Amino acid sequence: MIVSYPKVWTVFKMALILSHGHAAVEKRGFSVNKELVVENQQQQNLVARRISKDHIMYVNGVTNVAITRHTVSAARSAGSTYTAYLAQQKQEAKKKREKRKADDEVVHELGKKCKCLKTDVSALLSSAKDE
Repeated sequence: MIVSYPKVWTVFKMALILSHGHAAVEKRGFSVNKELVVENQQQQNLVARRISKDHIMYVNGVTNVAITRHTVSAARSAGSTYTAYLAQQKQEAKKKREKRKADDEVVHELGKKCKCLKTDVSALLSSAKDE
């Protein structure tokens, strides 16, 4: 079989020699994520924790993290930024509730119209049978 398809055998050997790529790096990334995941955690929190951990590992420890003016100002404004984020989330939730309420009202009105049409159809059918 090897003799009849020499080019296929060459390609097959090359495919078997190929590296597995970054499998070890990916495995480490998954184990780091497993350490960082907390129950009921939102995705953006996990991303932030992962970025922080990666930076700490990049600079070889917490003691080597540079504290700049930007870092200090970001830490000072974190509370107001979070409050603004919560306010935005509240507004979005309110818009969703209002849209759902409007949709429910439309469905209710359509249900009423359907019920009226059914009674009209049954009345017309019964009057047609009587004639």
